[in-house]
Amino acid sequence: ALSLLDAPTLVATDPEELCELVGGVARHAPAHLAPLLSQLPNDRALVPFLYNTSFSVDRPQALAILRKVLALPIPPRDAGEARTALVMAWNNACIHAHALGDYELAVELADGGQRYAPENPYIYHSAACAYAAVADIPRALEQVKQAIEHEYEHSEKMETDQDLSPLHHDPRFSALFVEWRTRRADLN
Repeated sequence: ALSLLDAPTLVATDPEELCELVGGVARHAPAHLAPLLSQLPNDRALVPFLYNTSFSVDRPQALAILRKVLALPIPPRDAGEARTALVMAWNNACIHAHALGDYELAVELADGGQRYAPENPYIYHSAACAYAAVADIPRALEQVKQAIEHEYEHSEKMETDQDLSPLHHDPRFSALFVEWRTRRADLN
């Protein structure tokens, strides 16, 4: 069936419909997902639809789809939903790679997502987990610090996150949370 999809057909097909096809292939014929993703047009209009498709498939296929999102042209900051989807794709791809035990890829994605982390502080938490998984404690601590400084809404969860357990006994880690609690108390 994939051989029926020539380049003009792919370009002429509505992005939402293409992404429905991607989701169906990912769920029912995952061996054909990579070839299909490689045939998709290089069109940023696909970003939000592919991102949403990643939620309806198993983790390995979701990671493949998210990596395709990250390879598409970058939506500008004022691109609304497309930009939000891109930024969130960096975070989710890192989480999926980590959960699948591909720590090298998780680190690569954590590195790539850094430029978007101020827009989505969840990236700092995911990156901290990736760096902790490869025992890069200084970088993991820096990500925790960045998450706190960027008012990551789940900062307290980092204290007990088992993926960050290599940091839990480091006095620099606990000091970050003492400072965070002091600042929060000062605001109240």
